[in-house]
Amino acid sequence: MSTQGTPTGSDFPDSVKRKARELAFFKCCYCHDQQGHEVHHLIPKEEGGLGTLDNAILLCVQCHSDYGHRADKRQQLRQARDHWYEIAAKRYGPEAFAQIANLDELATKDDLAGLESRVTGLFEQVMDNWRRGSTSTSDVVGIGSSMVNSIVAGNHDIGHSSMVFSRHCSNCESSANEIAMFCWKCGQPLD
Repeated sequence: MSTQGTPTGSDFPDSVKRKARELAFFKCCYCHDQQGHEVHHLIPKEEGGLGTLDNAILLCVQCHSDYGHRADKRQQLRQARDHWYEIAAKRYGPEAFAQIANLDELATKDDLAGLESRVTGLFEQVMDNWRRGSTSTSDVVGIGSSMVNSIVAGNHDIGHSSMVFSRHCSNCESSANEIAMFCWKCGQPLD
């Protein structure tokens, strides 16, 4: 309860937002024409509406603006959501929902930023060695191989589902993709 005696609800956790988007197949549950952007509380938080899937509806920006604040539309929105969930399940089927589940395997902005940082660091290492005149062919090959490992297989979770990790470093026991010649972690030749 809030200090004024009005019930206070809760925000949607990310898991509920994601499930609401998946069930609606990312379309507005009301108009079905636009991509859904807003996971909306059917019963507002200010009235004690909880952050549960039962209280969630995915709406496009326009439908959220037109109907989201209207108490007289709540039942209609709930019915529209339930009906759209049925349509989406029949229209898109289990195969499409399985593809949505695979979206977890896609790289995030943080993954890409980490990759960019690693590759930039490796490039700076080559340039630093070159400026000092101490870049040998094996240094370039080792650092280049590390860059390929970072991009293709990565030492994070980009693309692991489709990569073959058949090479291993006997020095630090890291795994690498099948085309890598040198360990991304320690720079040693791979087995």
